[in-house]
Amino acid sequence: MSSVATSQQAPPRPLRVVAPKLALLDSLASRADVFSDTTGVPVSFDLLSFGAFSLRRQSLLLDRSPPNVTHGYDVMIVTPTAYGDAAQVPGKLLDISRLVSGDPSLLDILPAFRAATMYSGGVMAIPLVPAPFLLFYRLDIFQRDNLTVPQTWEQFADLAERYHNGPDGLVGNCNIPVGGTCRGESVFLRALLTSYIQTEGPSHGFLWDPETMQTLVTSEAGETALKMFRRLTAVGPTWSHSPECVQNDFNMGRCFMGVGHPSQFKSGSFGAPGLTRARGKMGIAPHPGTTRVLDRTTLKLVPCDRTRCPLAEEVVMEDGASRLLNRPILLQSTMVMLNGLSPLAFQFYAFQLFALLASASVVGTGRGNGLLLEPNELLPMRLSDVSPDQLKYWVAKGYDPGDAERFLAVYRTTAIKEHIMPEVKIRMASNVTSALNTAAALYNSPATNATALPAILGRLEAALNGIVAAEGGQDAFAQQYRRSLNWVPKTGTGGAASVSPAPDSQHGASSAEVTVALAVAIPCVAADTKCLTLVVTDIYESTALWEKLPASVMDAAVSTHHAVIRQALLVHGGVESATEGDSFIISLKAPVAAAAFCLDVQQP
Repeated sequence: MSSVATSQQAPPRPLRVVAPKLALLDSLASRADVFSDTTGVPVSFDLLSFGAFSLRRQSLLLDRSPPNVTHGYDVMIVTPTAYGDAAQVPGKLLDISRLVSGDPSLLDILPAFRAATMYSGGVMAIPLVPAPFLLFYRLDIFQRDNLTVPQTWEQFADLAERYHNGPDGLVGNCNIPVGGTCRGESVFLRALLTSYIQTEGPSHGFLWDPETMQTLVTSEAGETALKMFRRLTAVGPTWSHSPECVQNDFNMGRCFMGVGHPSQFKSGSFGAPGLTRARGKMGIAPHPGTTRVLDRTTLKLVPCDRTRCPLAEEVVMEDGASRLLNRPILLQSTMVMLNGLSPLAFQFYAFQLFALLASASVVGTGRGNGLLLEPNELLPMRLSDVSPDQLKYWVAKGYDPGDAERFLAVYRTTAIKEHIMPEVKIRMASNVTSALNTAAALYNSPATNATALPAILGRLEAALNGIVAAEGGQDAFAQQYRRSLNWVPKTGTGGAASVSPAPDSQHGASSAEVTVALAVAIPCVAADTKCLTLVVTDIYESTALWEKLPASVMDAAVSTHHAVIRQALLVHGGVESATEGDSFIISLKAPVAAAAFCLDVQQP
């Protein structure tokens, strides 16, 4: 038995967080001070304007150098479209599946929101602001005229056309910001295309079929989606939203209906009178879907049935008949992506920091004191935040009781669905966005005759084929595309199999490949000035190894093992309290240091 007493070394630099400037991040930065005070790990938030962040994002993602005190990032706040670029740099994407699966503060995040952070079957980020789009409508007018909330896009368009510029003086539909610099058409067109094409969950794809790699847009689904886009933009705003490109028209009392970001509920509840004219009159529902979907063999639309639409919901239509409705939910996500090229200790610090900041006690309702209730970008991530017993906290914060009750009820039923529209995660995602914007703008132009639709879809298909060619051809692109969808070959039931966020069966070494197993660090009471954290180590299946291998080999292996342990003790400021065979009992000053030590000694 021996002991080594050293002082714990401080991190050589602050943990670097790069992000667009959001009101939420100002609040989180102040909470990070608590983390720094407790752990001794300084945190630097580099919050950029949206323009500056957009300009720097790709170069940061493609940077092959480890971050340092002035360069790069340990953490970046991004959308899933960042995966395509980061995946081009070996080791840049960090699979945190096992860390997430073992952290109780993250396990209660809804499965669909965790699945949105997956790439190539692994969890690559921590959800921060998942945003399932909702249908907002003027409740007072619906009640006055005894209207039924539309379930399909066709019903939605019919109502929007009926009330557009009518006696109430409202625009029929407000879905996208208008203006030359806004370019929001791609999001709405993607929502329409996915409704008609994706029926088996987020791994089913909507641009290419992941099994055959056939493009799916030059089909009756593509024609119907563009026609619907043209109908709905014809009854939308004509004024410009540039340069901010924020769609506040419903909250400003200009719109009869609109499919939009769920934050409209929060932004329409506080602020200047001109921005809260819909307060108290917000009707909220899941956004529309469709009863007809693409048959991928004939490329024609056919009615939903349980075989073709296994995730469809049964709804009662206006004629009283029940039909299956395919309604994949448009989900936009803001997430916390860790840099796999950061030093190991900084990877762990980053995970611990944002596991804390994304916990229910910080970004939830927090029994009336959580950041979720504030007028910021945060939205609920957990069922506990939208349960009926939370309504009192929303009302106490000043939200309209009726609006809040409707929001919580609809958000709750929407967020539990796993049939989501995934964001495009391939490397050339911006090219997809551009191609969709171009197709929508061309067909929506007053100068374009409706007969030009086949040619416009052909141009869109040519742009998608160009992406495939640029990525090295169909075989090479198929690998990237399937990773982006977490796609696996069809199961025996005939459905496309999605990879669920159950990380223990995914990436990383199997238990048979692990040579050193370390117990979880056990923290003691923080108020105790003599508080220590204990770590117990053991060599996995060492008894069996002694039986199978020559003694000389095992002697050398154990000597190497002991040298690694003791070298790491010097680095992390630990004390060797006891040894028993090939097992160590080690004390360190903090749980963070203990866990960093555990990660360090298990690296090859």
